[in-house]
Amino acid sequence: MSKLKKIKQLVVHNKIFKTSLNWWERILDFIFFNKVSCFFRHSYRFIKRLPNYIKLAWDQETWDYEYLYDLIEMKLKELLKAQEEDTWHVGKETKRRAKQIRICLAYLDRFRNWTEYYDYPTDDLRFKPIGNGCSKMVHDDTYNEIRRKGVDSYIKFNYDMFWKRFLQWHQGWWT
Repeated sequence: MSKLKKIKQLVVHNKIFKTSLNWWERILDFIFFNKVSCFFRHSYRFIKRLPNYIKLAWDQETWDYEYLYDLIEMKLKELLKAQEEDTWHVGKETKRRAKQIRICLAYLDRFRNWTEYYDYPTDDLRFKPIGNGCSKMVHDDTYNEIRRKGVDSYIKFNYDMFWKRFLQWHQGWWT
């Protein structure tokens, strides 16, 4: 059977019709789809991706929870690239999936890098010494303090939206 043509058998009214192969298709099928060549292709793809994982593990040697977000972000970017290059599935569906992945990546980025998106006022903050070499942070402006408290809700909103959208959409991405 030729895996190149993606046709193995055709079943019609309980009869099995096998597609005939010419000698060239049999040779190509043997060369490209035997266990040894599949092993080498898989090994090549593994070695090609290995530097990304080593870099990720090196940067996060403490293995805290932030490492998981780095890993999720890296995998989502790989998946987005695969969705954008996909020619096998329906174009409209792959575009929709790519858009969903981009939305999740945007929420994840806003959650992790909130300082780039949220104006956190620091101009009225100062430290007042309280003794024993310690100091206490005090503020002068009540409006700025209200804006600073909004950071928690901004971070929580983006965190919740990332996981909500990710759990809502992710099952259709892996096809």
